[in-house]
Amino acid sequence: MKKSFLIITIAISIISCKQKQKTNVWTKAYEQSIYDTLYHSFAIAGRIKDTNLRKPFIKYLVQRYKVALPYGFYSIPNDSLERLSEKIAEEYTGVIKGTMPWGDEFEASLRNSLIKQYFKEYDNSDQNELCTCAISKLKYMYPDSIAAPVSDSLKNSVVKECVSENSKP
Repeated sequence: MKKSFLIITIAISIISCKQKQKTNVWTKAYEQSIYDTLYHSFAIAGRIKDTNLRKPFIKYLVQRYKVALPYGFYSIPNDSLERLSEKIAEEYTGVIKGTMPWGDEFEASLRNSLIKQYFKEYDNSDQNELCTCAISKLKYMYPDSIAAPVSDSLKNSVVKECVSENSKP
């Protein structure tokens, strides 16, 4: 009796594991499809035009959707999906308004921001040198992470230092 109970229990466990594997829709292809759809959607692309800012946002969305929707988007009604999406966007906004660790994507975004705000009139080599100087100074001041978005007053002070250092003969 105990052996048959054990065999039935094992059989049920194996069947349920196989069923769960079959219902897992988050394959690499499905995930990439969701990423591409979100990345190119007018709602997101229209609001976040800078691709250096859009990429981490979409990546965050997809990761959160994978956790919240293990059976994919068809497992939830549209109104619930809207509420979930709003909640995830609010979470991400909280992350962005907090501190941001230094990384390639954040530095590229900051570099683009510095060029647009301060260094439009400079040639490419000077833009690169001035941006590298400003980012280096910010990293020295805030070695692990920095408050995001970086305040204009902080950028102004660092940019002034870099411009004056760059203009010395």
